[in-house]
Amino acid sequence: MQLGVNAVHLDTDSTRELSWIRTQPHLLKRFITNRVVRIADLTSEFKCQHIKSNVNPADPLRRSLSADELIGNKLWWLEPELLHIDTNLSKYQEFFNINPRFT
Repeated sequence: MQLGVNAVHLDTDSTRELSWIRTQPHLLKRFITNRVVRIADLTSEFKCQHIKSNVNPADPLRRSLSADELIGNKLWWLEPELLHIDTNLSKYQEFFNINPRFT
């Protein structure tokens, strides 16, 4: 059985990195430009999107939850509901084209 892939989305919770990806490379510092161009080369067909804290499975660990709090945290143990029931991702995420090249 062969399955097709319609789209690939990369999730990040960092608005700073998203802004770098959207900026023309010559306006960034060299270190950042090199990484942004490399990301664009590797992911030119992908979409990069911001995922908000309330649906980000990695967020509970960043908030330093205790073991007891983590045990009961559905977001950590289960996939975000939006992956299962919501076809309108716009209420959760902002979508950006990851390719920073401009003509």
